[in-house]
Amino acid sequence: MNADRRQSGESDAEGSCSPSGEGRPVFLAKELFGERKELEIHLGTTVYRLRLTKAGKLILTK
Repeated sequence: MNADRRQSGESDAEGSCSPSGEGRPVFLAKELFGERKELEIHLGTTVYRLRLTKAGKLILTK
């Protein structure tokens, strides 16, 4: 899905993708994770792990 479709709020086969009403960026989990099940988010000196479970839930841990 390209940025034009994301901003227009159109959905795709992966599920819906609606723009936030306040100009916040919208990311599809598939775009962030790709084929991986875990990624790291660095905030200052703290590292968080974001995991995608088999049930399709997101878990954020420090």
